[in-house]
Amino acid sequence: MAKKKKEEKKPEVFGDIDVTTALKDCYLSYAMASFIRTIPSAIDGLKPSQRRILYTLKNMKATSFTKSADVVGQSMQLIPHGDQSTYGTLVNLTQEDRVRNTLVIGQGNLGYITQSLSEFAAARYTEVKMSEYLQDFYFTEDFNYTDTMPTYKGLLDVVEPVVFPSLLPMLLVQGSRGITPGFACNCVPHNLLSVADSYIDYIKNREKPTQWNKMEKRILDTIKIDFPNSCNIIRESDTGLKTGKGQILAQGRFRLKDASRGKKIIQVYELPYLVECPDFVNKCDIVFNKHNMLYAVSDESGKDGILINIILKKDVSIKKAIEMLKTLTPFTSSYNYSLLVNKNGEPKRMGVLEIFEHHYQYKRSILEKYYNDRKNTLDNLKMCLDGALYILGNPKRKAEFIKMLETSTRQNILKNIQHKWNLNPDVGDYLINKKFSSLLNGVENMVKEKEEIDKEYLEVVKILNDIDKYMIKRITTVVKKYNRGD
Repeated sequence: MAKKKKEEKKPEVFGDIDVTTALKDCYLSYAMASFIRTIPSAIDGLKPSQRRILYTLKNMKATSFTKSADVVGQSMQLIPHGDQSTYGTLVNLTQEDRVRNTLVIGQGNLGYITQSLSEFAAARYTEVKMSEYLQDFYFTEDFNYTDTMPTYKGLLDVVEPVVFPSLLPMLLVQGSRGITPGFACNCVPHNLLSVADSYIDYIKNREKPTQWNKMEKRILDTIKIDFPNSCNIIRESDTGLKTGKGQILAQGRFRLKDASRGKKIIQVYELPYLVECPDFVNKCDIVFNKHNMLYAVSDESGKDGILINIILKKDVSIKKAIEMLKTLTPFTSSYNYSLLVNKNGEPKRMGVLEIFEHHYQYKRSILEKYYNDRKNTLDNLKMCLDGALYILGNPKRKAEFIKMLETSTRQNILKNIQHKWNLNPDVGDYLINKKFSSLLNGVENMVKEKEEIDKEYLEVVKILNDIDKYMIKRITTVVKKYNRGD
């Protein structure tokens, strides 16, 4: 019998593929995947890694200093990245040169603008804790009612917040920088009081369409950039806040001083936002040496601030040197203003009014959820207290109930309370869980408790009837703590 010839495997044939289309599709998928990680939310202004670190600090109850290495280790339960990048993100949250009010307070060498923000001690040598500012603006009373999702591990019993229901649209206050293929967010920090006032203005007038143009103009005029240093803003695009795209030009500060033997010193005592001293000194060295103008440059910056002496050679034109300082060094720096944010999982460029509206809708929904739940809890507690006072306030009923406790099971007690006195079984649960001594002598305390519950219930109902008024009052109260008049 002849052996069957082994069938030859035919090569797999693919159809023609347009390389341009394939690259476009693949690159877009990659860009969208990385966008979620690197672009901040329009609601709380945080990127996922920042949010997870802050959430970890809250879970650790880190109100006193704890080792950064410990925080990083705990954060790794939520963050699917390396510990070095996680620690770098934590350090950024502590650096006072980035924002007026930091979310995390650090202790140890966590990078300085006078040295380098990217050079800091290892995590085992530094300590961090939550700032009061973080707790006031991010961990608000309704925090536990925000939307959640499973962590990257996919465990259903372990979840993390999708976004924090922050008191204000904190992207504008804290600023943020995020770059990913095809997308970039670059929002500089703005003055807290000006953002709060503008947001309150928006809440009051958002339902008045005829007032929108006037309101928008007021908001655009009110919100001011707030760099944590005192550099000069020499140009600001009119379209930045309005359309989410523009440019800002900032400049440092200097003074002229005389040196020995006819030399002049340009003494720089302030640099533009986030310009580091070593980079600036290095650039000055290159620029002025190239034109044979530099005698020496010394960096005396330290804890007291920035102080860089550019010592010019004798007979050098001061006017020309100053012009070179402003045009050829980072003494003048530009910032591309881009309010491209994560809106419900999609990239969106938004103006200030859009950001306000998006934040308002989410914050209001979470507050309503929180206070409706609180109202239901108080309703149930009121019912339990009324029932408890009905039983314990009458000597005969009180004696009957205590006898039930001595002779019956829990289930029978609940049934007897329902059938005998027509009370909800929750009343029985409430009484059974009370200490025996409070059942014998606690009527007066229950009366006081009921008065407090009634008072809180009326307050909750008042809030639910006018959430906007509550939001405005809460914002005003909290912002007062941080208003330094600057």
